[in-house]
Amino acid sequence: MFDSIDWSVFLGRQFWFGIDRFNGIALTDKIILWFGVGLLAVGILVMVYRIVSKNVLIKHALGRISSVFITVGLLEMFWFLLRAQFVNTLGTRFAALLILVVGLAFLYSPLKYFWKKYSHDLVNHEREQIKQKYLQKR
Repeated sequence: MFDSIDWSVFLGRQFWFGIDRFNGIALTDKIILWFGVGLLAVGILVMVYRIVSKNVLIKHALGRISSVFITVGLLEMFWFLLRAQFVNTLGTRFAALLILVVGLAFLYSPLKYFWKKYSHDLVNHEREQIKQKYLQKR
């Protein structure tokens, strides 16, 4: 399956910065479009989970994650529109890659919270809930 792919094309300047006006939309452009649609769907699912979740500790982080997914998904779909209209600078595949990299950079903070602080905050929140439970009985 991967034997027929010419990998040197992905390293060329034309692939990243050029727009082929004669062949129209390439398969990689469609893959980027559907990747954007997938990110939008995942962002909406994370937003719905955030709304129905009763865990107050993750609501803020899930809100940021869903915002990033929805934003990057919409920007990737907008990029496909620009690509289809042959917009020179913003329609390049480099612009699509730049959108994705910036989106990943914005995911750093909420993911760092889950990796480093969430378990500590969860333990403190459970202790606080137990303390509030016994203080209310008086």
